[in-house]
Amino acid sequence: MKAPFYRSFYPASLRGRLFLLVFLAILPALVVVVYNAFELRQTGIQMAKSETLQLVRLAGAEHDRLIDNARQLLLTLAQVREVRAGDVQECQALLDELLLAYPAYANLGVADIEGNVFAAVRPSEDFVNIAAEPYFKRAVEGDGFVLGDYVFPKGSDTALLHLAYPVRGRGGRVVGVVVAALDLAWIQVLYREAKLPEGSSYTVLNRSRVTLTRFPDPNRELTGQTLPASPRTPHPPSYYLEEHAREFTGRDGVRRFYGFTTLGKTMGDRSALMTVGIPVEVALAPSNRMLRRNLTFLALAGLLAFLAAWLGGSAFILHPVQRLLQATRRLESGDLTARAGEVKGRGEIAHLASAFDHMAAGLQNQFEERVRAEEALRELNQELESRVEARTHELRRSNEALEQFAYVASHDLREPLRMVTSYLELLEKRYQEKLDQNAREFIGYAVDGAQRMHRLIDDLLAFSRVQTKARPFEPVACDDILRHVLENLQVAIAEVQAVIDSDPLPTVQGDATQLSQLFQNLLANALKFHGEEAPRIQVRVRRVWPDWEFSVADNGIGLPMEHAQRIFVIFQRLHARDRYPGTGIGLSICQKIVERHGGRIWVASEVGKGSTFSFTLPAEGQAAASGEAGR
Repeated sequence: MKAPFYRSFYPASLRGRLFLLVFLAILPALVVVVYNAFELRQTGIQMAKSETLQLVRLAGAEHDRLIDNARQLLLTLAQVREVRAGDVQECQALLDELLLAYPAYANLGVADIEGNVFAAVRPSEDFVNIAAEPYFKRAVEGDGFVLGDYVFPKGSDTALLHLAYPVRGRGGRVVGVVVAALDLAWIQVLYREAKLPEGSSYTVLNRSRVTLTRFPDPNRELTGQTLPASPRTPHPPSYYLEEHAREFTGRDGVRRFYGFTTLGKTMGDRSALMTVGIPVEVALAPSNRMLRRNLTFLALAGLLAFLAAWLGGSAFILHPVQRLLQATRRLESGDLTARAGEVKGRGEIAHLASAFDHMAAGLQNQFEERVRAEEALRELNQELESRVEARTHELRRSNEALEQFAYVASHDLREPLRMVTSYLELLEKRYQEKLDQNAREFIGYAVDGAQRMHRLIDDLLAFSRVQTKARPFEPVACDDILRHVLENLQVAIAEVQAVIDSDPLPTVQGDATQLSQLFQNLLANALKFHGEEAPRIQVRVRRVWPDWEFSVADNGIGLPMEHAQRIFVIFQRLHARDRYPGTGIGLSICQKIVERHGGRIWVASEVGKGSTFSFTLPAEGQAAASGEAGR
């Protein structure tokens, strides 16, 4: 069964697992610290955004206050007699006095109905005729107090906001316009009084995304520049509707929390966008400091815990376990006397050590008993081997004696039997006319019996010669053997019109004479035990490691498989002698030859469909030992 995937993350050593447990114990505290830092960070973000909104609201209120004061001032000026009368000297003196009283104004002026400025505290090139200015046109049209747009005068890098009010003469007809100009110097005052963190910024943009002023901007690099449209910077018109706060990266690359509001809301004219930015790093500094402090404390606590796990684990766990491990390794190497020894305490490790010692003692006792039993068995085996060796030697000597006896008996019986046969045949020829029918019949029986005895003796002699006349093994080409056998059986093949088909046969180590006898006996049987059809014989071979497996298949009469072993017994027959002649020793000789070559022989057959005799022979180079053993 496959182990769960998470097991692969387990440390292999006990010390590693102790450290893992310590880490898991510290993990909840780490989660709490991180969560608290996250909450504190969110609080810092909300506070920073809230602070920026408060600052922009303050700036918006200051802006609205200045505009309202300007409106009151212009309304008052428009009612002054000298202004309504267009008295240049009086108007100029009045404006000079007002500028001393109200230094927040960048400029004050009075223009006639044609737009010609005939009195101004700070005359300038673009403040000579203002007939083309939108605020002047609206004031002349009688719209009342008019709030213009922030613009940069020619040759100036300071943005000015122009406010106008119509001056009416007799009959309520507009005879001129009083104008006031406000700059954004008051933003700098607010910036200093707010005491914002380092890196904070005040910025004012007009409707066209032009930066009217920015603090800090020491080299005035951003003032007058158009804010580029990008995902990092908002599109001002979409932010004129509601004041809000958001986080993004400024043009100077500093990421800040920005508060947004529009200026001039009380006048119904949102002419500019005011932003105040506080650096994210500064706003989140308290939460970051607390996170670092908590992580430092947690790291120290974790270090102490790991140190305690290291020292305590070594003293209370690892040392007893190492003793037990050493004893286990000694036991594994075969030292059954290994013991873990007594472990103090009554915990699991002590019980484990005690159980190990009991187990080791039990194994030692079992081993000693096994050694004694093996010694007794070894002595018994030696005695049995001696008996078997003696019996084998006796059987071998007896077999050799029997084989020698069979050879000598069959050899020595041939001559007397030949003499008996010869005299019986001579008696039959010479005295055939003198003998009655019964005598001639008896002599015929005697001659036939002597001839059969002669064939039996020849077959017995051939059977004994498998061992007594055996030759050393040598490479034998089985194709040549089969060709020689087919030449010997040529007459028998022609008589039954047999068809013999053969695979290419290999070369094996063996006795050429005996292999010829093996193939000839099997093919002769296939020719002899044929059915009504002409014999079809197939000689096949295949490699069944480490041997060659030969087979001789025919379409003959077949045999019952219950007699499959009986046919290999010497002189055993399954058919009547008058139908299928023979002594029944051919397959016995085949079996003896195959066994001498280190193989085996068997038959597969079905009555009426034929038989297949199969045998194995070791491949070339593997039968030398068998050949030598069979000599």
